[in-house]
Amino acid sequence: MMVIKQTKRTTPAKRNPKKIISRVPLAGENENEAHARDLITPTLGAAACIQDYSGGGDLAGLVYALEHEIKQVSGGDMSRPEGMLVAQAHTLDMIFNTLVLKASHNLRADYLEATDRLMRLALKAQSQSRSTLEALAEIKNPRPVAFVKQANFANGPQQVNNGSMPEASRARENENQQDKLLEKDNGEWMDARTAGAAVGINPEMATVGEINGAENC
Repeated sequence: MMVIKQTKRTTPAKRNPKKIISRVPLAGENENEAHARDLITPTLGAAACIQDYSGGGDLAGLVYALEHEIKQVSGGDMSRPEGMLVAQAHTLDMIFNTLVLKASHNLRADYLEATDRLMRLALKAQSQSRSTLEALAEIKNPRPVAFVKQANFANGPQQVNNGSMPEASRARENENQQDKLLEKDNGEWMDARTAGAAVGINPEMATVGEINGAENC
């Protein structure tokens, strides 16, 4: 029977990243500004987390290793991220199987509450494993992106009204149409001119009397 000897894990002493990461200041910045720039870089935060969880490792070395990986990805080399996703998918799948086995043991012992919790955790691990593989498939076979180009030949500002005509535009259009039409009253055209005085051209003419068609025939 193989016995694995467990060694006591020693917690590394906390070190000040400002004293570890020391770079040449850029043009126009002093030493404190250079340290401040380093402290807000994502690689330093990630390196500190890796060092804390792994229980060791040189912080400066981790920072430069991460920066190297970033340059590789920026240059188009995705082998490291692809390998990382494959490893994570397998790890999550192992967690899923372990939790399912523990849930099965608790189910046989009629520990339903523990079985329910274990199965929920197992399904979460399974879902994360599937999502990791989907991300890997997206990297390997990215979806085509359609770019729609719209030609605009207007020399000046252009306004496009989609949908119904605004109320103000309709009101102005109705006013323009009314200005072009003559008003009507009972089917007759109205004379908008003011009434003038009667002109006596032939005063000797008398008013025509009432005509009876039956008598005048």
